[in-house]
Amino acid sequence: MKPMPPDLDEAIAAVREYQAFRAQTLTRAEKEALFEISRRLQRMNKQAKDLISINNKIIDRNEFSIRLDERGIVFRNEDGTETIKSFADLGIPVKGQPKLVQSAIASTYHAGDDSPIDEEDLLLRVDMEDKLEMYYYNAHRVITLKKRTKSFPTVSCLPMTIVRNHLVEHPDRHESSYTFGVSTQGPQVKPVKRSGTEEPRDLGLVPNTREFVKSIADKLRSSIN
Repeated sequence: MKPMPPDLDEAIAAVREYQAFRAQTLTRAEKEALFEISRRLQRMNKQAKDLISINNKIIDRNEFSIRLDERGIVFRNEDGTETIKSFADLGIPVKGQPKLVQSAIASTYHAGDDSPIDEEDLLLRVDMEDKLEMYYYNAHRVITLKKRTKSFPTVSCLPMTIVRNHLVEHPDRHESSYTFGVSTQGPQVKPVKRSGTEEPRDLGLVPNTREFVKSIADKLRSSIN
């Protein structure tokens, strides 16, 4: 099951509603901050679509033989058919299934090790890595802009912060391998972890973005109401 791109329209709409509600009281600095926030959310909306498209192209090109989805573990047979082992058959409790599916990785690779892939796969990977890191930079900028303007509602999103701070900006603290993944939850940063460690995890672009959008929309709209 390949992911659909997450939508940031609700967050963009909430920013516009907040701008309209406070139009008469916003300072010049606040107006500029809101303009930047709105534009960065628009960029992220496009980047999310691009990233999911690349994620799915890589999955299609490699035809991974084993994947996870909400049904269980899916095995692709040589004749193109699929065999499904349900979570119940595998003895995985219902409580643990959402977390297992959410962490599903279709493929992981070490950036810089370009063999034995072809030129198109290499270009797709490089494009995804570049867009993915910029995506989380934009998200971080949106969060910090709101924190710096005291009159704005504070927006926080732990999954976005974990990826940007621990996996993109300061990965050396955890000695993480420079890896990326494509998955049923979208592209992932540094999905490979050392055995027995409690390193920060990237759940995937799709769930991270949904929580980010919800946090922005809820905070802004609650401040209006």
